[in-house]
Order: sequence, then structure tokens, then C-alpha cells
Amino acid sequence: MASARGKPLRSYRGAITRRDEAWHRRRRYDGFVLLLAHPELQHSAPALVQAYRDKDVVEKDFQTIKDVEKLRPVYHYTDAKVQAHVSVCMLALLLQRMLRCRLMRADQPESAPAAPSLLSTCHLNQRAPIGGRAVYDITQLDPDQRRLLEACGLEELAGETYLASKLQPRSVAD
Repeated sequence: MASARGKPLRSYRGAITRRDEAWHRRRRYDGFVLLLAHPELQHSAPALVQAYRDKDVVEKDFQTIKDVEKLRPVYHYTDAKVQAHVSVCMLALLLQRMLRCRLMRADQPESAPAAPSLLSTCHLNQRAPIGGRAVYDITQLDPDQRRLLEACGLEELAGETYLASKLQPRSVAD
């Protein structure tokens, strides 16, 4: 690029146009954070900041429980029901994290939230009884479902021999 006099340019000019609406929206977040701690607390300033930021992990966990597991507000009136509900939520979160770790370890493209929907068509089917005994089989897996189960170390769940060893067919009268 050359100047009007024909000399090569060694710098460039640019123009910035401020969009007032976007500017004012971003300005809402200007400021600073002041963390106060008890004077006898033996943690360093960076450790306190890290502890403050770690609370976001817990908040994200509860967001995961509500969003991925499709849980909505439930109103319980006894301590036992509240504890049971929290236990189920924490188990769901544990399963979600374990699934995420196994998928990452296996270098799989699926995310942990996407895996249940991929496997949602897998079912244990009960066929018409033969000789008064129930017969079970599993849905035929597609290649993506099989790959996902293998990545998680759960391929045996889709095996006929494993299924037969774990299920105790009931009689129709049961």
C-alpha cells in the first residue's frame, strides 16, 4: 500500500465507531469485587479467590441436575422425601460426571448430555411368553450406540449372554 505521494506506508489507520446500546449494556458489568474474610482465616488471598470461584462449580452442578435430568421444582413435606430427592439428584450428577470422564478418556465426540438421547432408543423388550415364561431381548444397537457403550466400558449391557445371565424370567402369572 502506498501513500498519496507514492511512498510505502508503514502504518495503517482504522476507525472505531461506538454503538451506544452495546456500550451501555457492557458498562453494567463494570466495577470490582471485594471479598471479605475473617481476619483469623489462615488462607492466602489467591486461595480465598479460588474458594469463591469454586462455588461456581456447585452452581453449575445444580444447573446440570435441573437442565439435563429435566428435574423441575418438587415440593416435599417430610425430611425423608427431601433427602431421597437430593440423593437421586446427586446420583444423577455422579452418573453424568462419570459418563463425561469415560467419554473424554475414550476421546469420543459425544458429550455427556448428548449420550442419553443417543441411547434413548435402546430398550429391554419382553416378547410374548413361550411356555408360560417371559422372554426378553434387547433392541438392536446401531453403530453409534455400540461405539458409545464400548467407550464407556458398558458393551456387555448389549450382549445376549450377559442379559440372559442377569435376568430371571418370570412366569406370566407373576
